[in-house]
Amino acid sequence: MSAKNDSESRVNKSFDSTQQPNISEQAGSIAPQQTSDSSAPQQAQQSNIPSQPSNQASVQQVSQSQQQTYYIGKVIISKDTPAKHNEFWVWTKSHIDIEVGSSFVIVEDPSASNRKYIVGLVVDSMTMSTSENGIAEYFSSGVGEPLINPPIEPRVITFYKVRVISREPSITKPAESRMLVRLASQNDIDRLNSIIKPEYRVLAGFLYNFTNPLDSNSWIPIYFDSTYLAGKQGAHVMITGKTGLATKTSYALFLIPNFLQHAKMNNKRVAAVLFNVKQCDLFNLHNLLLYKDWDSLYSTIKNLFGNRTDLAEYNIGMWKRIKELYNLSKPSDLIPKDSSGRPMLYYYTYAGDNICSSQISNAANILLQQTIPTYSYGLMDLGIPELITALSNGKYDTMSEPQRVAISLLARKVIPELKEEISFDKLLNDANKQRSIFMKLLTNNVDERTVPVIIRYLIDFVGTNRNIGLELQNAHGNPIKDTNIHEGINIIQLNGLSDTMQNIVFSSVLRTLMNIQQDQNNNRRFDYIIVFVDELNKFAPKRGESPIKDLIVDIAARARSLNIGLIGAQQFASRIETQVYGNASTYVVGNTDAAELKEDEYKAFSDFKDMIYQLQKGQMVIYQPSTFISPIKIRFPVIPYDVS
Repeated sequence: MSAKNDSESRVNKSFDSTQQPNISEQAGSIAPQQTSDSSAPQQAQQSNIPSQPSNQASVQQVSQSQQQTYYIGKVIISKDTPAKHNEFWVWTKSHIDIEVGSSFVIVEDPSASNRKYIVGLVVDSMTMSTSENGIAEYFSSGVGEPLINPPIEPRVITFYKVRVISREPSITKPAESRMLVRLASQNDIDRLNSIIKPEYRVLAGFLYNFTNPLDSNSWIPIYFDSTYLAGKQGAHVMITGKTGLATKTSYALFLIPNFLQHAKMNNKRVAAVLFNVKQCDLFNLHNLLLYKDWDSLYSTIKNLFGNRTDLAEYNIGMWKRIKELYNLSKPSDLIPKDSSGRPMLYYYTYAGDNICSSQISNAANILLQQTIPTYSYGLMDLGIPELITALSNGKYDTMSEPQRVAISLLARKVIPELKEEISFDKLLNDANKQRSIFMKLLTNNVDERTVPVIIRYLIDFVGTNRNIGLELQNAHGNPIKDTNIHEGINIIQLNGLSDTMQNIVFSSVLRTLMNIQQDQNNNRRFDYIIVFVDELNKFAPKRGESPIKDLIVDIAARARSLNIGLIGAQQFASRIETQVYGNASTYVVGNTDAAELKEDEYKAFSDFKDMIYQLQKGQMVIYQPSTFISPIKIRFPVIPYDVS
């Protein structure tokens, strides 16, 4: 069964046809949106539409459990606009707040003997009027006078395209009657979320019901299934969008604490390993510990948004809901604590780092009661993929085939067969003098002319990375080992390292995590490991070859069996290795350029492309195919440590 059909089946099973949906009554105003979709309703342009309908249109009310349901429209079934089994159009009353991409509606026929009930997501919209065309509009306004109203005001009608998420009874067929439409209530969304077992729910974001933004009940949670984030069912999250506008890192730092809260409620041990690739964003995470009460957080958010009180209220309302969901006494409780009450937040940086650690060391010492340990890697700390990367200075992809063979032989055979601890300095000395190590390549049919080329690569690598995370004099440095990976949040500094050294450290830590989870007798094994890295395309680009890229492809394919989930962020999904992007089970898209949205990686977001390049900070389109059969537009709050 396909993921889509399986998802729809799971949704259908969660709805009890004997239950009546709760009331959802709300009215407001919405700015009409237009579309060029050829499948949009056309009958509004026909001459048989009344030109003067009453503004006091009657509202059909149906008694449900002694309550009145507020219906806002009907399904359209016409010659020009047929209803399909998976989507259809509806018309609605005016002044109804519906947000394309995130508003759910309930379509039902309460009068039918076998009551029909459809949960749908609004994915497109348009408005039409009874005016024949633009010329008629122009002349009816006093021949182009904006302040003059036409003698007979044309009726403006709003239409919405609805994608079916679930239905009762569970029969794949189009609507057969002009079923009534209402806005989904909190109870409807709760029932929709019930397709995910409570112990597997991880908060993905919120839907807004357009009432009072400061009221926590105005924010309706939407969940991911954790077994498709870092479980055996599926793993890996791909977050895509423009740098800055898409707030990719902010969303990852919203998702990861939610996963940790989910783990805490279910008594699971989780290690989150985050790589700080650029700037010092992740090294400000401890600032969250500065918030000792909720009022201080709300005050900071108000100051951040200044005159944009609407955005401040949105964010405060969402944080109020998070506070209730996890029963948090203060914002700093979002970071998990050990049995002694110490925050489970750990920083690691490299020897020679003067970018982030120096500016936060004092604060981290006070808040975390720890000094920031430094790591370094010697030649004998490297696995085969990292050693090949070092010996080629990260240029393996551009090497000739004879050079690749020589590098591979040096890493896989010559150095291991020496049966001694070799440092980078010792290898350099050999290269500059007798070359006894390098000359062993000649016994393996390597062309003598290749040896000087390989030596130059080594000299360039050591020269670039000397004293910056690289141990030269000793065979072993102080690498990140399994004992350095703790339950909670582990942040590893990569910013400031060369691209080659970043790849080496990233690859080495990934192998360490795999080893932790593969050892069945290891008491350090975690229930889940979450790995986050920004600019994933740097480590697993679509084009080119490298041993480290091969390792990441392997992890993308196998890591779910070890309960390891990779959260990768990148500006362009089209530049990620296909096997890595395709093995993800969850996709998150922020503001993205229209040209990028034309790439094959975005096919599943077809109805959302027109809104994706207009997304604001704090808005994302999420898609977990195994859970919901459609992408959904959500909101998430600004992260407190971003505004400290």
